[in-house]
Amino acid sequence: DGVSHKIRWQFETDDMIESTPCIGDDGTIYFGDNSGWLYALNSHGDKKWSAKFEAGIRSAGTIAAPKLLTFALDDDVLVAVRCDSEELNEAGWPKLGHDNFHSFLGPVAPPKPLSEDAPE
Repeated sequence: DGVSHKIRWQFETDDMIESTPCIGDDGTIYFGDNSGWLYALNSHGDKKWSAKFEAGIRSAGTIAAPKLLTFALDDDVLVAVRCDSEELNEAGWPKLGHDNFHSFLGPVAPPKPLSEDAPE
């Protein structure tokens, strides 16, 4: 967790995970693995449901509309499935700004030298 930095739970899949998880407003975590399994877990790491597709899932999913999760398969197919979540959660996860441009409006610090000996 963010305070103790200890692992709270783990979930084992059939294959490697290269996709970024998508977290819904109800806390459901959606992600796929390279063998084509799509998983939905609750916030405690327990499986709510899973579905098998013919190609691997390495893209990040997004909740495109209420109760509609979309993601791409490795065979160039876009998939939409019914899900439990109405929208993405309100935290800064999984995308900064909650849009495809990763929008961020805020102060930007100027770069600093990595060494005290470096000229400014």
